[in-house]
Amino acid sequence: MSEFEFEYRCPAKINLELRVKKTRHPEWGNRHEIDTIYCGVELCDFVETHPRDEGTGLVLALTPYYGKTLFPTPGSPEFESNLVIRAARALAEACHVSPDARIDLTKRIPVAAGLGGGSSDAAGTLIALTHSWGEAGKFDAPGAISPSWDMLMSVAAKLGADIPFFLGSIDESGLAHGTGYGEKVEYYYPARPTLPRPADPEWEKWAPKAVALAIYDDGLSTADVYRRFDEIGANPGDRNDLQRAALDLHPRSADAITYSAPEYSGVEGAEVFISGSGPTVVALCSDKYDAEQMARNWMERHMADRTEAVLATTRMWPFPTKNPNFEKNY
Repeated sequence: MSEFEFEYRCPAKINLELRVKKTRHPEWGNRHEIDTIYCGVELCDFVETHPRDEGTGLVLALTPYYGKTLFPTPGSPEFESNLVIRAARALAEACHVSPDARIDLTKRIPVAAGLGGGSSDAAGTLIALTHSWGEAGKFDAPGAISPSWDMLMSVAAKLGADIPFFLGSIDESGLAHGTGYGEKVEYYYPARPTLPRPADPEWEKWAPKAVALAIYDDGLSTADVYRRFDEIGANPGDRNDLQRAALDLHPRSADAITYSAPEYSGVEGAEVFISGSGPTVVALCSDKYDAEQMARNWMERHMADRTEAVLATTRMWPFPTKNPNFEKNY
């Protein structure tokens, strides 16, 4: 790896609670107002960026979960719709530079799963390119602008609702309160006391320690889930106001919730619900052992296509060991 290459671990997130207002806001791209608790979990993608010569454009090397590396063709739907490409172009436009980089994306987080994988990848891309383009001198060109933190957060908010959470988690915690359409973020126990923090000194009592995830090969479109929510609303008492809509569109997730009960799973006290817009089912467990037991239970009963038992809470984090100039950036 050259001195201009940066790699980031990009975690998934779950929504410990998600409240959705019925009204859509045209000024927010017709989004709903939400109130949510974001929590990063130890299921991670990896983003690595490499500057390229001026005017050579973007290249995406995509390695899916248990798959061979693919190189989507620029202009193809697979290339143009990927959030890391959109993030690279948005950053380049904001900084008045040309978007020239190779982006290596290794996926472990499933797509369209309610776990924010694409958003986390976009946040990792923004940070990695800020450093690799900066080290390569790209922002020193005439007319170029070196990105500030406020610029990065603004770019992130325009790209997607939960990208600011992932972006901010690099310096803070992996636990935050999100409002607006999800872009206004306050972190619990932040590293920098100048940042806003939610007024809840009891966070350690309710922050999860480990989670089990029931994952499915067939994802759900966030737009479809919100449209169904508009039609049928939420069930009182659900942690997640989108759960009723997600289960209506993906009944198999309901089976995982049903069979997470102690008489089936052997796990006491787990809280089980849909994450985000689904269809992933989350079980909050007291420790990693219980999370692994819940994951085994789901797989043995064929309640999921794949399961994970992971720790929480976590945050985006760079891998400095390959980069000799890393210390001067952090």
